[in-house]
Amino acid sequence: MLRQVRGAFLAVGIFSFFLNLLYLVSPLYMLQIYDRVLTSGQRPTLLYLTIIAAVALLVLGILEALRGMLLTRIGAWTNQALSGDLVSASVRATLAGREQGAQALRDLNQVQSFIGTPSINPFFDAPWVPVFVACVWILHPWLGVLALVSAIVLFLLAFLNDRLTRKGLGEAGRLRNRSQLDAERAIRNSEVVQAMAMMPAILRRWEQGNKASQDANSTAMERAAAITGLSRFLRLGVQVGILGLGALLVLQGELTAGGMIAASILLGRALAPVEMSISSWRAFVGAVDAYGRLRQLLGNFGQRSEPMPLPTPQGRIDVQDVTYRPPGSATLTLNRVRFDLSPGEVLAVIGPSAAGKSTLCRILCGVLEPLGGNVRLDGADLRSWPSGQLGAAIGYLPEGAPTYGDMT
Repeated sequence: MLRQVRGAFLAVGIFSFFLNLLYLVSPLYMLQIYDRVLTSGQRPTLLYLTIIAAVALLVLGILEALRGMLLTRIGAWTNQALSGDLVSASVRATLAGREQGAQALRDLNQVQSFIGTPSINPFFDAPWVPVFVACVWILHPWLGVLALVSAIVLFLLAFLNDRLTRKGLGEAGRLRNRSQLDAERAIRNSEVVQAMAMMPAILRRWEQGNKASQDANSTAMERAAAITGLSRFLRLGVQVGILGLGALLVLQGELTAGGMIAASILLGRALAPVEMSISSWRAFVGAVDAYGRLRQLLGNFGQRSEPMPLPTPQGRIDVQDVTYRPPGSATLTLNRVRFDLSPGEVLAVIGPSAAGKSTLCRILCGVLEPLGGNVRLDGADLRSWPSGQLGAAIGYLPEGAPTYGDMT
């Protein structure tokens, strides 16, 4: 999927290149107005400069809109491309004993939300910070030094923000996901919960997990808020400082008034991506964690290639020393079970509860894989059959499964 959207992200990068070039329009316009128009009094120069600036800013607005639309479409395409595979992988993970619920789809929506919102824009604009700092330096070296130092300090604050909040936000997300799975499990088994009066105990457990998640999230967000406030103070303070330093240089005859205003605008643009990245860090960390979980899920339970088609099954079943132990259990549910059936024969399996009848049925249908032994259909192992061809030959209705009316 990432290979397929590489070209789209390249287009976003190209848009960002021209966008950041066009952000130079405002400081250049100010520079020309103060240093040329006001000193010469030429109205035609003012008119032409204004028209040029207006056209350039119109192009900037169009490119900004196109970049946002493209990112939105990338997010939507990502959702459509992966949602089916994630549902299938979640089903396979649940069959393997790792209850997923709808967590994978929530993770996918979180990644899509990050890609399709302005939260991602600072990561495309941040590489242009040195360019704007260099432009300030061209106006005057002392202004460049101030811009460089302030940019370095803001980057250090962004790094500090990551160090102080990443662990807490990750822990909050993990606890929140577990609480959501507990709630989904309780809702799915509502009849059992009601009949056995389990709701108070379930609520206590859910509230404990939810409180732990909220505490971890609150701690991380309070730290992030403090760093965001500090970065905002620094950025506004530096902009005041560069105006003061610029005014001093103007009084000394080392800088023009237009250069002073242009330097202030350039510095604000240089520091904006860094400050925005700090404020959107929570969305970034959440998207990275969700992306990691999706990669792990698809890596472990992603779509496997289908085996080659086999002749239409006739119904000869051979069960050879099938052994099964549930994940996390030390007790064997099935131990070296063996039998064979010819087409037309019927086998009824009876026994007490928890004797392994349902487990045997799941293995015969290919829902579970045995720990040892194998099940063969017409001489071929069940794993050698394409799922569509095998499913068309098997009828299976587990206990508690929805009826046809429920499914429709």
